[in-house]
Amino acid sequence: MDIPVVDLKTGTPKVIQSKHVIFFESKEGDTIIHTRTAEYRPAYALRDFAPILLPEGFETLEKSNLTNMTEVMDYDSSSKKAFFDKSRKGKHVNVSRRNKEKLEGI
Repeated sequence: MDIPVVDLKTGTPKVIQSKHVIFFESKEGDTIIHTRTAEYRPAYALRDFAPILLPEGFETLEKSNLTNMTEVMDYDSSSKKAFFDKSRKGKHVNVSRRNKEKLEGI
């Protein structure tokens, strides 16, 4: 099983295989994942997931979201919202001015 983690020494997000984990530890309220060669914490923040998921087609459209771009169906430039359905009635994410160019052609 893939486990998204952050290396405690370098701060680098990555994915490790559960078969390489030798034990989990709870330390001062944090979960520490130990392998034979390193220690990690579980990825939980957007900043942890972004480097892992960007190569998979995800993009940051605003600082509070990480969006699967293959699922975006429509973009409303006046409300600055990206929708996951053509009717614009379902779920949506906000898009910052800085990132609106990522939605050109949608």
